[in-house]
Amino acid sequence: MATPGKIRRDLRIFQRDKFRCVYCGYTGNTFETWRYLTVDHFNPRASGGTEDDGNLVTACMDCNTIKKDYQFATLEAAKAQLAVWLAKERKDYDAHFAPSLEPHPARADSVTAYR
Repeated sequence: MATPGKIRRDLRIFQRDKFRCVYCGYTGNTFETWRYLTVDHFNPRASGGTEDDGNLVTACMDCNTIKKDYQFATLEAAKAQLAVWLAKERKDYDAHFAPSLEPHPARADSVTAYR
């Protein structure tokens, strides 16, 4: 469980960023989606990044995990690089993982597979 201080810090950063990942725009505006938001150190602590609010941003778990300890000069540079990495990840998913999935019964194009 989070400490009261961490809860206050996270709330302050989430409110400032309107509960949206600054990298991809993911919105955490319900309990189920909010659970996937994190506070990221834009300049990583491992590289001397601070705990100051100016160095903290809202990030979804995916972007925070992908960004890791990479350093970027600007938020725009980070967003651009994350978009490249996510596009590659999507391509890998489409080529290798999606073909092995069962058709989803709610999809119109897979209704016949369940008759």
